[in-house]
Amino acid sequence: MKIKQIIKNCMPTKLWKRIHNARAFVELLWYRRNYGKTITRLRHKKGSLNVLFMAIYDSNWKYDSVYQLMLKDPRFNPIILVCPVVNRGREHMLETMNKCCSSFKKKGYAFVRTYDETTDSYIDAHAYNPDIIFYTNPYEIVIDERYYLYNFKDSLTCYVNYGYINVHHEWAVNLPFHQKVWRYYVECADNFNLIKSYSPIDARNVKVVGYPMYDAFITGSANGIDWKIKDKKLKRIIWSPHHTISNRAEEMRFSTFELYYELMLKMAKKYKDNIQIVFKPHPLLKNALYNLSGWGKERTDSYYKQWENGENIAIAEGEYVDLFNSSDAMINDSASFTIEYLYENKPCLFLSNYDRQKDSNVVSLKAFNCWYHAETPEEIERFIRDVVIEGNDTMKERRGMFYDEVLLPPNGCYVADNIIQDIKSCQI
Repeated sequence: MKIKQIIKNCMPTKLWKRIHNARAFVELLWYRRNYGKTITRLRHKKGSLNVLFMAIYDSNWKYDSVYQLMLKDPRFNPIILVCPVVNRGREHMLETMNKCCSSFKKKGYAFVRTYDETTDSYIDAHAYNPDIIFYTNPYEIVIDERYYLYNFKDSLTCYVNYGYINVHHEWAVNLPFHQKVWRYYVECADNFNLIKSYSPIDARNVKVVGYPMYDAFITGSANGIDWKIKDKKLKRIIWSPHHTISNRAEEMRFSTFELYYELMLKMAKKYKDNIQIVFKPHPLLKNALYNLSGWGKERTDSYYKQWENGENIAIAEGEYVDLFNSSDAMINDSASFTIEYLYENKPCLFLSNYDRQKDSNVVSLKAFNCWYHAETPEEIERFIRDVVIEGNDTMKERRGMFYDEVLLPPNGCYVADNIIQDIKSCQI
């Protein structure tokens, strides 16, 4: 047993927590002091600042507009590192790295794959002399430790939420990672207040800039590459189920996939002259189904193939700006899309088998009330028939008000502009 664990076992719990919290706070102050020294150093640096983007999942990438703006600015030298996901096995790690690399290649971005499969070796990120680092995920167990926050104490570290924060739980906004980054860029005033209610440093590192997906939705295309049938007379519906399915009753089960996986195929067939549906699963759903009793790899792969090969159905994995922009409606049980799809102001239906409101934060409750809701197959079909096909959209005005009051970024400019202006305000 380690000495730390022995001391903890011998000490009263309250005393241990006080000592632990005091130590953590001192460590936070050290990080803030160190960032001050880094800023002073960068003010005297000639030439470009090296900016690393630590990418893992292609679907977590929210920095297109920031990266593109930095490419045009001589003060910045942006570099994308594709880092391995290490908490779900080697096969998943290689698959996610390949998807991420493929996504950047399609965009025409220069990127570096940090892991070489043939030599089983990793690139040392310090070789790029990073001045600023942007992370795409806050969880220490997800990214390889070589590329995690605590290994770059001479760099300014930044983070933008990979999904619009929609729960009120402390774990979503106040991990040690959130506290220690130099800048935690958040979406809106409601979420700033949520973070401040938990933050031991009074949210001094938090800045409200808007959500970067705003930039993507405004400037992105609507070519509709994921839709097999190009005739826009057929209404385009996205079905996006969450990954939280489990054999264990004590685990959260937000996903309604098991309730409606057959129904959605039936709806596509029944209304084939009026609609087409794209299956947009959460990136972790396939892995969850592989490990779910009654499913497994063979059945899961077969189900996914049905969506690939169907007449008026398709599957879309990875980025979704074009998919959203070219769609007509969404059916969803994923909390992050509950806010993100409202950037489109299009009809949307939320499926629930769980009281999501008890987990929702202020902005998520506002967004939730802009959606239609369904708990039965009959209600789902009614939404498809009455709202999507026939166009009886009674929630349009409410969604528009939410867009104006919550989703528009501050300062009347793009989110990327807000982020870069904040960095430059430090005179670096």
